[in-house]
Amino acid sequence: MAEATSTFAGNRVLPARQRLLERYASLAKPNLSKARQDEAIQQSVIDYVTRLLNIRLGSVPLDPALGVGEFAQLTAKSNSPHIQQLTEEIRQLIVRYEPRAKAVEVRFGHQGGSDMTLQFQLAMQITVASGERAVAWQTAIGHDR
Repeated sequence: MAEATSTFAGNRVLPARQRLLERYASLAKPNLSKARQDEAIQQSVIDYVTRLLNIRLGSVPLDPALGVGEFAQLTAKSNSPHIQQLTEEIRQLIVRYEPRAKAVEVRFGHQGGSDMTLQFQLAMQITVASGERAVAWQTAIGHDR
């Protein structure tokens, strides 16, 4: 995949690692420090991946492959190959639709809570203004979320 490049808007260079609307919004906030740019890009990736995980597979007419598959029959205590399949589907979804994420890892984990909630640990490398950054967080998919 080609490396994203910056685009120009008047006399300002817009960072290439942000989504289009985020780049335009940054025009209103000139001279952000690299640390703030890094935080904004990191939060953008987390927000976008969260949105991806909330899309049901087949619900987007323009791209039927976008979204997470059915998991209604799974429980947090089941040790079935379906959990491994869902974990791999989530990893592939992130790799395909979030180009800023590299070395994506998704792990299933249950740490208390409802049996109807599936918890996942997500880890990836993202490119920010100051270089590469490791990002990790936990998210849950379930009926009580």
